[in-house]
Amino acid sequence: TPTQATIAIIGHPYLVYDEHISYRLIHRLKQAQNKVLTPEMLTTEELESATARLVGRAKWTCEEEVVGAGGHYLRSGTDGVIGITAFGCGPDSLMMDIVQRQARTMTTPFMSLTLDEHTAEAGIVTRLEAFLDMIYRKKRKRICV
Repeated sequence: TPTQATIAIIGHPYLVYDEHISYRLIHRLKQAQNKVLTPEMLTTEELESATARLVGRAKWTCEEEVVGAGGHYLRSGTDGVIGITAFGCGPDSLMMDIVQRQARTMTTPFMSLTLDEHTAEAGIVTRLEAFLDMIYRKKRKRICV
């Protein structure tokens, strides 16, 4: 339905699965009846293949799961991607930027969340609601056309 979506969350497991750090992001998405996908749901082969398509040979092995999952889920028709990082610099931010550029090319909604000591739950909730509203609106347009 237009108010249900498939959302991929990409990032390192310690950011994605820790409910305190991520402000219960997975729970919030599922509570809103969305399907949630994460990097750990993919095989090593799927991650490596998607990484190769986006950046060639990955220079940072720890980032392969992030960029590979982002690339895979963008190509699989996911309704939107949420990228979670802990820092605005370093390999995480570089890989997230690559995925975000690909999402823009494919016109797939992408939301980047940088979680640090200044992050407020209200800000996360507001951004998530706006992101989901945008996706639902896009899905309704697809159905009506």
